[in-house]
Amino acid sequence: MSQSEDKSSRPFEVQVAQRVVRLPPYLFGRINKLLYNKRRAGGDVIDLGMGNPSDAPEGIVVEKLAEAARDPRNHAYSKSNGIANLRREVAAKYFKHYGIRLDPEDEIITCLGSKEGFSHMCLALMGPVIRPLCQLLIFRSTFTRWH
Repeated sequence: MSQSEDKSSRPFEVQVAQRVVRLPPYLFGRINKLLYNKRRAGGDVIDLGMGNPSDAPEGIVVEKLAEAARDPRNHAYSKSNGIANLRREVAAKYFKHYGIRLDPEDEIITCLGSKEGFSHMCLALMGPVIRPLCQLLIFRSTFTRWH
């Protein structure tokens, strides 16, 4: 078998930086696994976790979701950088609280969550191998309301 055939027969692998390999397992993934195993074993578990509803929504919520799904105006992707009014409000808040001027058109995007934004930033800025003397921007990942 030639070297080129050997490479093509191997499954595709994404190489990540060693700092990513060294990260501990995602805490909420571990908690969800514990909850799942407890429930499978017949345990009576009450999940007090945030953002993970365990009860069905009220009927009116389901009706409104169905109504919105039938509306053709909703049959498109949203702008990738988020709603303009929300971005303007974020810029205003940063200026009011921190004295930092941000351009809502070019310097603010909205994400489904901080993990989505951070992971996409890393994908955009970092390659699989960090060369010696390569500079990397690292920011403090927090919610501004905690300050």
